[in-house]
Amino acid sequence: MNTPRFLPEWAKQDSVLLAWPHNDTDWSSNLEQIETVYVELVQAISRYQKVLIICLNEAHQQNISTQLTANIHATFPVQFLHAPYNDTWIRDYGPLS
Repeated sequence: MNTPRFLPEWAKQDSVLLAWPHNDTDWSSNLEQIETVYVELVQAISRYQKVLIICLNEAHQQNISTQLTANIHATFPVQFLHAPYNDTWIRDYGPLS
């Protein structure tokens, strides 16, 4: 019987999951500045592995895609998932493995 276990942070991973900030998150008061940081995060991560970005809907995805297209050259794919959320700290509610 396999015993469930939590993987350590240094374990091999298939991709990085990010919840992109929007007006209903803690970042609403400085959204423009934090989106710049998220673009930089995606730029750095996508050089080494896939990035999965949670966004609200198609319009939000298009806004993010526009920012990324203008600023990054990804080696690995950037993919999107539409879901309702109001917190970018995905470690509090995201999948464990």
